[in-house]
Amino acid sequence: MDPWTRAAIEHHREWLTPYLLAATGDYAAAEDLVQEVFQLAYEKRAGFEAGTNFGGWLRAIAKNCLKRHFDRTRRQPLLVGDALLELDRAASQAKQLSDPDWMFRRAAALAECFGRLTRRAQEILDRLYREGISPQDVALAFGMTRPAVNVASFRAREILADCVKRKMTP
Repeated sequence: MDPWTRAAIEHHREWLTPYLLAATGDYAAAEDLVQEVFQLAYEKRAGFEAGTNFGGWLRAIAKNCLKRHFDRTRRQPLLVGDALLELDRAASQAKQLSDPDWMFRRAAALAECFGRLTRRAQEILDRLYREGISPQDVALAFGMTRPAVNVASFRAREILADCVKRKMTP
């Protein structure tokens, strides 16, 4: 099947959206990034080798788009290190990609895991990712240093990633 048919694009959109949502924690940003990925892929379509892994090619483009997104917004990725590698492995598995409920199960797992964080960790992540407040302003609001906010958010994201991974593993 031609990777540029509507069905193929919709199939890849089904896993690309939750992939980017899990990395950003922001649905609007994830949707914008999906559009950016497909736009760049279309512009670079001559560089795609027919018969190779189209999903893997899109993931490579998505990773570059995520890097630019985080550089532009000066925010930290929601998932980092091994957690992002796990997400990449999950995105490459056809079984999960073809499961229409995967995104909803993952969102439910993330919500449940978020509820298990300390109130302070929840508030820090809310301010950073839902409200888009800078780490410096969050530090001022909590009477912390900026590095302390970065460490607290990193630890909270690691806890979330581990919790979601456990919940999503059969």
